[in-house]
Amino acid sequence: MKTNLDKKKKYILACSYGPDSMALFSYLVKENIYFEIAHVNYHILKQADDDEKGIMKEASKYNIKVHALETHMPKGVNEEDWARDIRYDYFEKVSIETGIKDVLVAHNEDDLIETYFLQKERNNVVSYFGLKEVLIRKNYNVVRPLLGYSKKYLLDYCIENNIPYSIDPSNFDSKFKRNKFRNDIVSKLTREERNAILIEIQNKNAEIAKFLSLNKRFFKKKTLLINKDFLKEISDDKFDILLIELLKKSDIYVPISKGASKEIYLAIKSKKGNWKYPLKPNLYLYYEYGLLSIHEDQNDYVYKIDKPDVSGVFMINSKAKNFDLVKEKFPLFIKNVKPNETYFYDGKSLKVNREFISWKVPLSIRSVWPGIYDSDMNLIYVPKYQTGRNIKGDGLLKFNLNDIYE
Repeated sequence: MKTNLDKKKKYILACSYGPDSMALFSYLVKENIYFEIAHVNYHILKQADDDEKGIMKEASKYNIKVHALETHMPKGVNEEDWARDIRYDYFEKVSIETGIKDVLVAHNEDDLIETYFLQKERNNVVSYFGLKEVLIRKNYNVVRPLLGYSKKYLLDYCIENNIPYSIDPSNFDSKFKRNKFRNDIVSKLTREERNAILIEIQNKNAEIAKFLSLNKRFFKKKTLLINKDFLKEISDDKFDILLIELLKKSDIYVPISKGASKEIYLAIKSKKGNWKYPLKPNLYLYYEYGLLSIHEDQNDYVYKIDKPDVSGVFMINSKAKNFDLVKEKFPLFIKNVKPNETYFYDGKSLKVNREFISWKVPLSIRSVWPGIYDSDMNLIYVPKYQTGRNIKGDGLLKFNLNDIYE
């Protein structure tokens, strides 16, 4: 068995104790590649504790450090989606704690083909078919070094080399769509049929890569620019690729149906002001002044300030021309204002929502925009939003909203 792994680097191995991850475990040991293990015990299977003990036993033979998470599935969730989110969040946590950026996942050729079949079956939007060998996420990289090997090859590798492993019985549960493809179709493909499918996947990904390269000018960091050229050149059947790419740039991985993508595209074409579209609980796609971006709902916050010019997330500037508004009212409180609130400034009664509209405050920022309150929680002042998506306050209230927004 051969891989493209760099023997000078350190890795985290996502290990379930299945034959795929244990084959990779053995390979790393044989090649003297440094790695630590990340294991999630969901306590769903009866053998879950035995699997964890098996990993611990093998790891102890080679003095390999194991990071293990104990968790239990809550009621009313999709088992596959929940388990996937739990493990990848944990991989990220371990990566940050150890400083090891590359997480090895033992997906194989069968997994790649199954994923492709599932993508076609579900008719979801994708910007890449199958599985990438390296997926760059916000804080770490998912690396799949075994995509060139079949599931049978890895199982035989374990048997021939006396590598311990455990078979997950849920792999044969027909309630999971992936298992139907795995057991009824993929496992029965000839080598010629597999190669034909892999070439088909490769060609489709090449087409997508070419399209993204030609239209990269519409991306500005984590936003998608909707201008005249975009509206003229991008059709609804191509918009979905840009939408998924925007999700990836935002390190968000949620499925989007073609129907949802078309609905979003039509909303953009209708040119009806600013709006937000729910992607999942607390996560929204925002259309604001010709830009598409993705943000999570933020929690309410309250900061207490006992005196001016003390550094922190927010700072009252005693040198501001309107410092007289607050100088006799300490302690002050900074919290996110609500659209229906009213305050008095320069002899006028001002409604927060009307000011937001006048200042062209993006929808994604309105829910966290700060206000200054007195000790009775009366709103005294709301700093003006500077156009051009500048979210750094610099008058009476100094702050950088990124500190609480991202």
